[in-house]
Amino acid sequence: MSAAWLSQVALPWVLASVMMAMGLSLTGADFARTWRHPYRVLLGTGLQMVALPPPPGSSRCWCSPC
Repeated sequence: MSAAWLSQVALPWVLASVMMAMGLSLTGADFARTWRHPYRVLLGTGLQMVALPPPPGSSRCWCSPC
């Protein structure tokens, strides 16, 4: 089993399975909490935009001269 197979075939399936399981565990109360506290959603989204690096090949290069 090569590393390429592991990273390009197995890992996406494992991640998709975990995300599916988490999505199926959501309840109506989880969505109601999001509507009651929208600033938490905005804060989390904003912090992801600021703190996470841009994906490879993107045109957004704010941390180094282009």
